[in-house]
Amino acid sequence: MDDVTEIEEGLRQALRHVPAPEGFADRTVARAAASGGRSSRRGGTGTLLRMHPAAAWWCAVAAALLLAVGGGDALHLHNQHRAQQEQAAQAEVDRALRLTNHALNEVTVNLDRSHAGRFTRLWNETTQ
Repeated sequence: MDDVTEIEEGLRQALRHVPAPEGFADRTVARAAASGGRSSRRGGTGTLLRMHPAAAWWCAVAAALLLAVGGGDALHLHNQHRAQQEQAAQAEVDRALRLTNHALNEVTVNLDRSHAGRFTRLWNETTQ
């Protein structure tokens, strides 16, 4: 725990607020006005255009791999969510079937105990 506290304290010290020197804002605005809003870099072009062709190609490959992995993860999560929904729906159907089976068993028992049930049993026995 002491190592974590020391690291946090070191980060606090390194990232503490330091006020800007006197006249910094004025010098920055003057420099931006003098350059006409252009970037001080060569030609003001983006970083990828100034890269070595091989480095740009590797960046493109890395981006494609990241997209493929991210897309695969998103698809996997979607399929997991769908499977959970299917399991929940199946559990509901199973419960409904158990309740229906129980209710039908009660109806059958009550019917057998009634006068109509006795009459039906006697009728079936005499006709066979």
